Amino acid sequence: MKKFKRGLSVFLAVLMLFSALPVSVGAQDEPEAAYQVGDVIEYGSYPQRQVKSETVIAALDALEKDWKADSGSVGHMQFADVEYNGCRYRAVQMGDVYRTSFQYYCGYYTGNVYYFAYQPLQWTVLDPKKGIVLCTKNVDASTFADSAFHYETDDISAEIGYSNNYESSYIRNFLNYEFARTAFTAYEWEKMYAVTTSHNGVVYSYHNTIDAVFLPTRQIMTNAAYGFVTGETTMDINRVATETDYAACRGLCCRMPSNLSWNDHSPYYPYLNAYMLSSPFTENTIYFVDCNCRVYAGSNVDCRSTVLGVRPMISLDLSKKLESRPLRINEKNVGDEIEFGSYPQTLVTDSALIASLNAVEKDWRDAGQYFGAQICDFDFEGERYRAIQFDEAFFIRPQTGIDTNFEAGTPYYYQFEPLKWIVMDPDEQLLFCAQAIDCRLFASTDGVAYADSLVRNYLNDEFYHTAFNGSEQTRIAPSEIVSYDPNGDLIPTTDYLYLPSYADVTSNADFYNAHRGATEYAQAQDHKVIYGYYPYYYYHFFLRDSSCSKTVWSYAPHGDIHDMHQIPPEIPVYTPSYLCYQTILGDPMYTKQTSQFQGIQPMMRLHKDFNQCAHSYESVVTREPTCTKHGFMTNTCVLCGYSYTEQLAKTPHSLRHYATPKTCLQDGSEYDYCTLCKQILNKVIDKAEGHTYVDGVCAVCGEEQKWLYTENDGAITITGYTRVTVPGMIAGKPVTTIGTWAFASHDSMEFVKLPDSIRTIEDFAFRNCTALEEVFIGKGAQSIGQNAFVGCSRLAAVCILSVNVKLNQSFKGNDKRLQLVVPTFSDTESSVRASNLSCQTFYQGYGNDGLKSLCFLGDVMMYQDLNYYYWKELAEQYRETCYFYFTKITFEGIYREDFDWESDANIDESEQYLSLESVFIGSRLNGETLSFREFTEYLTMQRSGLQLFFVDQAENEQSITVIVQSFLRLVLNLISRALNRLANAFKKK
Repeated sequence: MKKFKRGLSVFLAVLMLFSALPVSVGAQDEPEAAYQVGDVIEYGSYPQRQVKSETVIAALDALEKDWKADSGSVGHMQFADVEYNGCRYRAVQMGDVYRTSFQYYCGYYTGNVYYFAYQPLQWTVLDPKKGIVLCTKNVDASTFADSAFHYETDDISAEIGYSNNYESSYIRNFLNYEFARTAFTAYEWEKMYAVTTSHNGVVYSYHNTIDAVFLPTRQIMTNAAYGFVTGETTMDINRVATETDYAACRGLCCRMPSNLSWNDHSPYYPYLNAYMLSSPFTENTIYFVDCNCRVYAGSNVDCRSTVLGVRPMISLDLSKKLESRPLRINEKNVGDEIEFGSYPQTLVTDSALIASLNAVEKDWRDAGQYFGAQICDFDFEGERYRAIQFDEAFFIRPQTGIDTNFEAGTPYYYQFEPLKWIVMDPDEQLLFCAQAIDCRLFASTDGVAYADSLVRNYLNDEFYHTAFNGSEQTRIAPSEIVSYDPNGDLIPTTDYLYLPSYADVTSNADFYNAHRGATEYAQAQDHKVIYGYYPYYYYHFFLRDSSCSKTVWSYAPHGDIHDMHQIPPEIPVYTPSYLCYQTILGDPMYTKQTSQFQGIQPMMRLHKDFNQCAHSYESVVTREPTCTKHGFMTNTCVLCGYSYTEQLAKTPHSLRHYATPKTCLQDGSEYDYCTLCKQILNKVIDKAEGHTYVDGVCAVCGEEQKWLYTENDGAITITGYTRVTVPGMIAGKPVTTIGTWAFASHDSMEFVKLPDSIRTIEDFAFRNCTALEEVFIGKGAQSIGQNAFVGCSRLAAVCILSVNVKLNQSFKGNDKRLQLVVPTFSDTESSVRASNLSCQTFYQGYGNDGLKSLCFLGDVMMYQDLNYYYWKELAEQYRETCYFYFTKITFEGIYREDFDWESDANIDESEQYLSLESVFIGSRLNGETLSFREFTEYLTMQRSGLQLFFVDQAENEQSITVIVQSFLRLVLNLISRALNRLANAFKKK
């Protein structure tokens, strides 16, 4: 086998020297994900629901606001975020011009201020293992690009491609900066991963992007593994996204008025609740998901249009369940169902469990009802139960239509379960119990007002203390209510829990849909089904208003009823002394106050002001601070559940001071080195000013003059040399030009580094430098003259940092293996390609965990007899680089066939030599990721704990692992050669 390239041997040697490395786990060993495709999770928050409560709006109006211009809109819209009673709101000031006509259609008018409550963002899980999730709603409306752009007519120095190029789009910047800062806390942001996304259309395709927040693509929305149908033109209900109030205010095409004519309606119909994708279509248009749930390519959807919705995607660690958020009613919508408190509900039917519960000693007490019954509450194996036994046998007819007999003296058990409540008014934190949870007498005699009723006393005493623990009780606010007494007078009361009023159920249509029937426990308390035949059973619940001296109003919403129920003829029509039944569902009716059939469905309000709770916090450090990262501590109130995350200050560095004196050619420096985080801090550079020659001798250091140069208008032109690294300054003046023949015919020079000050390399400057293998050219270069490198037969790599270099047959006659390494999308690249030279480009991007990487596009050749000095120079230029990413990297001299590769290794099987595709290469020291600048420094010191790793982008985008076991096998085969080269690998640099 041929000798190996020295640079690769260093990588492999380091990997083997510190061989306690993780190896990627096979699929059969992966832990089962905590979520499945299609699950919905909550993460982050964003303004969504419009505030309608007049009292809350008045309070928000009174707050001082720091208005900011809306960068993504026309019409001079402004916004401001404010805090009120522990909750977050966004104020939107409409501008003087409508962004779209849909703002007007949706009731958002110019000049007005509207408020939107922050609510948790909900996400649909698409890939549980990679943590890929898609927002369930259109949470915003925005333009894709803020300007039109065209290759042939526009300047492309600032942007890349047409306006449908996601990489340079406005929406990409919006998602990763404005949206991300708004939607996620610092704690949440740090738990998110950067994801590589490809943007391919039928005609146009652009480079991959690496982002934490991104738009879906046409490929994502047609991926069967994500739960979507594969056909782009096939309607798929799983692609549906509804709008938020905030998105409607921002101009989303939605809520089309019914009174619009078809001529006005039809042009916008495809865009109703449509949302943009990042995939390009024609020159300045994009794909989107239309109103028919199709992945649609509309040539008339300009990238500057603002009618499309924004439905973002992110990636999280879903290997375990996410932390639950504390309950906040203002983050809910009208009609949402929440859980709060607990009460006995479901009858225990398991015979083994019943036997165990029978063995528990019980402290019976009177049930407090009109019939003889006793109850007892107790805990068993972590669950709470209520036992009930009756003095007399009776039966109930549950909603299922099955008769259930209760025998006298036999205990029956009901498990405590969370109470379900319907949100009736999020701003006022008003809740209505979803089910009849008990059956109680309104009063024991006729003519009783609600203020003096048995049911009021039961709700605010027994039920209050049974259903809610101490922390939950602190969240329930006292409510000022009124109710009609039997004389028709309004009587005020102050209650924690109370029955709905006649006005509540007749003026709020939401009550009709809020009813969920009755619990089994309520039925056992004699809450009987009103007359009818299965399936037309339904339930009444008490209202708090009396209708006359003997009656009180009750209500029977539809529940599970599917049709009107007919009253049997033997049941008498209403008289004050009898129970009466209604014939139209959803209308209140009269009921005897002493009726035993009516259910109890209470209402309550939670505190809007969290200060009503005397908070008692438990604090948990969720991330320990270090000297480089802030820590986080979550504080949760044990009484009301309110929580907030507090940022912890960084710990102090452990510093050692170092100083290097300045010489004529070497910068001096002073810096502090942290022994904890391995960073260099407080560095001060004392710039070298070059030699000061007097009669051919440096007056500072005494060195004889070795550079040959001429001076013209204060600038230096080198005409000869004795050194390889060209200085940026001589005699205090900048070196700007490498003159004609300056380095010609020197046969010992292997590497030349030209500083950023160099603007021009003149004709024949390096002619016939037969030993020259590599050249590194700084950022200031503008032109390389004709035949500047002619006759450099061993020249293999020229790395140019400048983006504006023009070539003029500069490398004519060089060896075919020469490759130029230049910035992506630069004039330098265009000039290299126009010269038909091998061009390999790079740009600064982001790698795994969002860390910076230097991305090399194209086929990178690593030759066996070349060190490639420019790697070290690039690492110095891009000091924060943690990874090198390669589209393809080939190692000359290492034969693929010599090793038994695993089938899943990222190897190009068509290449003779070892060739890796789409890989990140990085390093760690004692578990901490190093920049490549740090890596090269530590490599020369041979520090223990240093690790090299490969990351296969296609196989694992989120975590850093050694790619596959085959790399470890490669190291075992090469170790004898690699170790011998480690000691001096970097000395020649």
